[in-house]
Amino acid sequence: MDSLNRLTALRVNSADQLPWDERCDLLIVGFGGAGACAAIEASTRGLSVLALDRFEGGGATALSGGVVYAGGGT
Repeated sequence: MDSLNRLTALRVNSADQLPWDERCDLLIVGFGGAGACAAIEASTRGLSVLALDRFEGGGATALSGGVVYAGGGT
């Protein structure tokens, strides 16, 4: 299975369902706004990237309803 060319998310209920031996330069756990930015930056620098997310992606970015929190005081 060549997951680097995969276009849809692979869903499993247990890690035992999917034996795999993928290798990458950078493993990103959580594919929300920060994970996506890290993946893009690493990819532009020539690293092979594998991103994993427990759900469908989006992380805290999806939970905030499209509001991007830039940090700092309010």
